Amino acid sequence: MKNFEFGREFQQLESRIESLEAHLNGHNGHNGHERYRHAGVSEKTDVAAGVLTNSKPQFWRAEQPMQLPPLFYRVLGMPERSMQFDIMPESKTWMCQPEPLVLTVNWFAGGSDVFYQLQDQTFSIMRITDPNTGHIDCSATYAARLVASGKAKSHYFAPTGDPNYQQDPGYYTLSQFKITLRNAQGAPLTSYTSRGYYINSCQDNYDFIQSWPFSAGIYDLINGATWEIIGAQTVDHC
Repeated sequence: MKNFEFGREFQQLESRIESLEAHLNGHNGHNGHERYRHAGVSEKTDVAAGVLTNSKPQFWRAEQPMQLPPLFYRVLGMPERSMQFDIMPESKTWMCQPEPLVLTVNWFAGGSDVFYQLQDQTFSIMRITDPNTGHIDCSATYAARLVASGKAKSHYFAPTGDPNYQQDPGYYTLSQFKITLRNAQGAPLTSYTSRGYYINSCQDNYDFIQSWPFSAGIYDLINGATWEIIGAQTVDHC
């Protein structure tokens, strides 16, 4: 009896492993539609990414109250009220490592390739003071150029019309960019996670900018930042 129970449990475990392997290989037990299959998955960042270690940021401060073009406020994640007044902006900008930041894909058939790169990276924090009211707004901005490798792109799950497999069309799973602001001792102060994104085309080449506001109370404590890419994407060959 014990041997029978052990055998049944082994069969159940074997079945679960086969189901998992089928999922990872982009197949589903209900159908064999090619459009549901993907060739690999992207890796998470496996290196320490962030501002250049032991580097001093480039400091900039306006010499007198000024107004910035309206586009700057939106790009930097600043509130629209800041556009109504002359302001006293200042910023700190760091170089980043590694440069470029390279993301890879592992193919189920074996081997790996570059998925895309984030090139010419910079990281900045900005503080804007309204000289009329003393109100302070702060934002952080990561900027880079996203360049696809031409070897891989995110997999799009298209509808099959099969009632046995009900899945909304789209890109699954999306990557997210998570940035953590840190003090001089490396302790985290606050963090930001972007919306999900994907590589739509093998020729993707565009500005990748992540900006968000943060509490003015921690501006002077910030001594750098680290970031990581979370969420493994399903990927196809180009």
